[in-house]
Amino acid sequence: MSLAKRLRQTIAKSEALERQRIRAEANLAAVAAQFSELAEAALDSPTLALGAVQELQILSVEELKERYGSYRHCRRLASQLGVRFATTPTWTQLAIALSHGLHLQQFWQDYCQQHPELAKLGVQFWLNGKPGVRSDRLAPQQLAAAQRLD
Repeated sequence: MSLAKRLRQTIAKSEALERQRIRAEANLAAVAAQFSELAEAALDSPTLALGAVQELQILSVEELKERYGSYRHCRRLASQLGVRFATTPTWTQLAIALSHGLHLQQFWQDYCQQHPELAKLGVQFWLNGKPGVRSDRLAPQQLAAAQRLD
């Protein structure tokens, strides 16, 4: 094969690779734009990403007594839902906390139905936090432990 022919083939391959690189960059830019639009839509509408969240119905003290009977049974249910109180709650505080706890439980069940792969993982999730306290930041020791896992 002559040198001129090999040179033409090399130039043709180089041009083909350049066209392929340009197409890949264009595809990447298009995907990035779509991702940005989806992320923006998800941030603008949290219910869109998680599905429709039912409206919270606060139980009255009478409904609480009718459904669960005694104060002790209500406290046991609250404990099972993961509700913790700093001091002994009043009936009203218990009714509000149970309303939110039951609402969160229903939300979680709906979420798990939308994501059946969670059941296959064999993991448990525990909701831990206080209202009004941001829990999206890890303490330094938690951050170090998470980085070691990576």
